[in-house]
Amino acid sequence: MRPHQRFAAKFILAQRRVLIADEIGLAKTIEAMAAACRLFAKGGRHTLIISPLSVVHNWYRELQKSVLRSYVLSNRDYVALLLKSIRQGGVAIVSYWQFKETRVFCHFTIY
Repeated sequence: MRPHQRFAAKFILAQRRVLIADEIGLAKTIEAMAAACRLFAKGGRHTLIISPLSVVHNWYRELQKSVLRSYVLSNRDYVALLLKSIRQGGVAIVSYWQFKETRVFCHFTIY
């Protein structure tokens, strides 16, 4: 990882709730994956990634290369997949629009 990516991963871990808004091509995916892997290594079980719809499947493809389970929360099975990701642990990926339109998240405590 490059120095700015290491810094970003450490920042994510320190803050717990973070909006990563780096420029295109600065490896937001790597930063988030590094932080998620570290959280899981320390006993964490859940990570939620909210991204533009155009890159949801890019996130999924990249996460499939890691040891982390990943779930794309889609229209059809949104709640079922969310509950599965909570039960089994892993990274749930959702588009901004889906997150906004689905009120299910208001029933969860976000740390």
